Amino acid sequence: MAALSALTDIKDGIKTRLKTIAAIKEVYLQPMDTQAQIELPVVELITDSVEYPVAIGGAHFRGTIRARLFVNAIGAQEAYGALDEFLDPSGANSILAAIEGDDTVGGKADQVVVIRAEGIGGEELNGQRIYSVDFLMDFVKTA
Repeated sequence: MAALSALTDIKDGIKTRLKTIAAIKEVYLQPMDTQAQIELPVVELITDSVEYPVAIGGAHFRGTIRARLFVNAIGAQEAYGALDEFLDPSGANSILAAIEGDDTVGGKADQVVVIRAEGIGGEELNGQRIYSVDFLMDFVKTA
């Protein structure tokens, strides 16, 4: 088996941190197969951007990973209540607290920081109304 790329390694470290949240059923390193039956809540990790700045004394790269959280609920009120638990800065379901618990994500990055949540809302997926939020996480990794 080939070694993981540094970027995939960072995403794997984020996955490990997010799996400390018992409510999350699965974390995907790539966008999900939208045709598959998926038990929610789940997170998909999507590379948003990568930069390659020049550093004196060694190369490094940085970028942003989008962690898209999906939940389902009977109604919008219940769904937004569920999303609030993940948006909260502390608590058992807090995305921020999970990452801040080890911001090196197991030593796979120099630092990962949750910078904001956006895109909160509902959408149709496979005939079902689901709700989602995107957590944007900046990372830096020294080569």
